[in-house]
Amino acid sequence: MARGLRIGHARQFRVWGEGGLYAATGQAASLVKNIPLVAAQGSYSVTGQDAALSISGSSGLPDFGWQVTASNAGLARLGINGASLPLYTPPAIIPAGTTVTLRRITASLIRCHLGNITFDRCLFQPTAAHGGDGYSYGYNSDIGAGNQAGNLTMIDCDIDGSQIPASLALWKQCAIRATGTFQRCRIWGFGSGIAIFGSNAVQNGLVEHLHCDGFRDGGDSHNEAATVRGFGQTSLIIRKNWFHTNVDQSSGGMFIQPYTDDVLNTTLQDNYFSSPTNFDLYLEQGGFGNTYSNVRAINNRFEPGGSYVATVGGPGWAQWTNNYRYDPSTPPNNQGLVVNP
Repeated sequence: MARGLRIGHARQFRVWGEGGLYAATGQAASLVKNIPLVAAQGSYSVTGQDAALSISGSSGLPDFGWQVTASNAGLARLGINGASLPLYTPPAIIPAGTTVTLRRITASLIRCHLGNITFDRCLFQPTAAHGGDGYSYGYNSDIGAGNQAGNLTMIDCDIDGSQIPASLALWKQCAIRATGTFQRCRIWGFGSGIAIFGSNAVQNGLVEHLHCDGFRDGGDSHNEAATVRGFGQTSLIIRKNWFHTNVDQSSGGMFIQPYTDDVLNTTLQDNYFSSPTNFDLYLEQGGFGNTYSNVRAINNRFEPGGSYVATVGGPGWAQWTNNYRYDPSTPPNNQGLVVNP
């Protein structure tokens, strides 16, 4: 989502936060105004105090998850050098309603369970593992999952665990354990990437344009680029992401298991899933007294070789449509052989 732009005398301008050039037409010469854009791309008509504008163009964002790279996600996409950002030292528990913008964060633990917390264009780069199973929490890990009091938002951020020394604590640590809105971030260097744990205070979740790769494993760790372990709420959309679990002890490129709660109303669309040593996508009922339902997979791509999908127990996929092996010779859809559940 483009957060805003300023229009002056120029006939062309850049929408910061999205990238891509847009053209302005109309009697705009004297208009200087903040205009929120609420969609990633397309055409917009905006009426200002002085004149009417027509704004059109493309966001410059990838159309599909298999086009997401380390260069077009996170800070690199915006040309921001994270090392030059001012340091932010968070309190032990971040207050509700906090927004952190353009900051470098080296703390070993980020606790966001009071809710409605936003990180915008930040570099997370801890240098030590605190010993828990997560780095940034949306829920109170002292109590357990399900108590997140409001949305956690991370947009255009780098979440880099590569500076943490190798250890069992690091190998078992996930970069994000929460629900909320996670867009255009790059995650690497931890044991695992993003783990969704739902909360009734956050009815809708969005995971979009993430690049999750470059993980580390060891000991008895189980690692995945992305996982959903509980979401009993209204809608969880996971779309246009690159999920590659590159390590030997992978549980899957994406692993879905109703562990702390049911997994409901979850859609996977336009993603790339890869796990060279395990299934690319794993959907499992598990034995935790919970279930899954209304889980859908639409137009995803799977690594060219290896094992693709495992469905273990439960009702199976509510929808399985247009899912294929990735074929590098047929861009932009890169549609290879059909993958069946």
